[in-house]
Order: sequence, then C-alpha cells, then structure tokens
Amino acid sequence: MILGRGSTESVPGSLESLVTLITQDFPRANYENIDYPATDETISDSYFIGRVAATKQLISYCKKCPLSKIVLLGYSQGALCIDDAITGSSGNEYLGNLSAPLVPISVAESVTAIVLYGNPRHMPHEPYNVFNPTQNATGKYPKTDQKLAYWNQIVGSVTADYCNVGDPVCASGDNITAHGSYVDVWNYNAANFVKSKILGYSFEQYETETRSSYQILKKTKWETHG
Repeated sequence: MILGRGSTESVPGSLESLVTLITQDFPRANYENIDYPATDETISDSYFIGRVAATKQLISYCKKCPLSKIVLLGYSQGALCIDDAITGSSGNEYLGNLSAPLVPISVAESVTAIVLYGNPRHMPHEPYNVFNPTQNATGKYPKTDQKLAYWNQIVGSVTADYCNVGDPVCASGDNITAHGSYVDVWNYNAANFVKSKILGYSFEQYETETRSSYQILKKTKWETHG
C-alpha cells in the first residue's frame, strides 16, 4: 500500500488506521508513505513534490514486485497527489498548467484499489462516489472533462471516492469538521472495499455486500456527498 497523508499531517498520518484494518486480513501486506512535505499546496511546492514522489514510488514498487497487489490510499492533498500522478494536472493557479499523466498506463492499470478521502479533485455523478453518486458537489480543484474521462477509463473500476457533505475541500462546503471525519466514519467501509478488490470482487458485488454497513453508517452525523 502507498499512503498519501493529508496536509499538515505527520508521517504516517491518519490513514495508518485504515492500513491496520486492511492488514488484519492480509498480515503480510506492508505500506510506505509518499515522501512529500504535506504542507499547504497554495504557498509551497508540496503538491508538485508529492505528485512526482507518488509516481516514482508507484513505478519503483511495480518494478520490484510486479505480481503484488498495489493499493493507493490518499487523504486530502495526498489524494490530490495520487490523482494527478495518474491523470496529470487539470490545472489551477496554485497547481500549475495542464500536464500529461506521470504514471504510465501499464502501471496505473496494475493498481488493485484506490481509496480517496476528501479529494480536492472530486467530481459528482461518478459510480465510484460512496454512496450518493447523484449529488452535486465538486472539489476545490475539479478535474477537466478529459482528465475525468481518463481516470474513469484507467482506474475508475477500482476507485472508492469518499466525500462528506459540507467538506470545503471536496464538496464546496464550509464545515472543516466534515473534512476531518473520514477515518472515524468510513474506515471500516473503505477497508472492506479494498479487501473486496484484493479478493477479486466487482464494484457491484462490493455495494451489495456492504449495503447493511451503510444502513448503520447513515445514522452517523455525516452522509456522503457524491
């Protein structure tokens, strides 16, 4: 597993708790952190360093362990770095110009599962948005149509994108608490998603098998915003 922690988080970040849940069933699995500063992307080179580091680490791992199942986990800016490593930048005043994908298609297609929490590139109406894919919400740095189509073609079938209502980073909201609640609300669901992909389930099978857990999660204070 390759982890992209959120802005200002120290290594390994809150995603380590998700790793712990996944490795309960796969004790031989290991992880590494994307080697980047995780500082504010609007006033530093953190994002640029992160997307390059994510690319290099993913390519390196694929070369060393070509038969391994690779899982990408990203929170906030970490999700952004993973997203743009795969598709290339959709452009932004802080994130530079449009750019080509950094990760080769053959490497991206070898990824087994991707979990994104509070992704700044979040887009609405996608089938991998958990669980309300019809709701209108875009991240603060939305993808271009071309980049969205590329993501969907290459890794859409192995993606689970979590975006809470009110999250200012992925849902154009104003509740920063919503951006910090993912590991508490969604870790068990995300772990089940990753496990299902490792075991070879389809996304449809995953939705069916986790429906009961969603009914429990609906009772929490946060709902997803697709």
